[in-house]
Amino acid sequence: MFRKYFIALPLMLLTSCAIIQDYVPPTNVDTSKLLMTRNIDGPLLGTTTHIYKVAKFRGCRAGLEAKEDVRLITQTASNPLISEFNEEGVQVKSGEELSIKIFTIAGQYSNCPMFAKFTPEVGKDYELRLLGRVNINPHQCKAELWSTKVGTNIIKQESFKDFDSCLPK
Repeated sequence: MFRKYFIALPLMLLTSCAIIQDYVPPTNVDTSKLLMTRNIDGPLLGTTTHIYKVAKFRGCRAGLEAKEDVRLITQTASNPLISEFNEEGVQVKSGEELSIKIFTIAGQYSNCPMFAKFTPEVGKDYELRLLGRVNINPHQCKAELWSTKVGTNIIKQESFKDFDSCLPK
């Protein structure tokens, strides 16, 4: 009798949980490539960074909304349990404000959450550079936005329209 519950309970919990959908790049519109590079010192077991496109810029205490938010990019270092997603970059709509949640995690208690907002311009590709250390306390994390004009090698540091590091000051 109890065996039925041990089988049924995990299945009910799994099916009732909301799942964040994967991002589908737009078609038939101007796009810019968004690429993430990481220079993050982490523990031996590695780090994973997720970037989510969020429907609206939220404060640090807000979670993800399964009905509105989507996973843009996932990159991992030394973690065979996490699969990467769009690790070579992704096309995002140019001329439309993009709000993102950046979440780097290393183990159970080491994480670096950040929110950022910017508007990709037509004719530019973007690199989101993540820098920091999650193997020390307090964690040190930073995000920088760089652009490259398409067809050139001209790289320029950009500013986020809005940015919120969720680490204690």
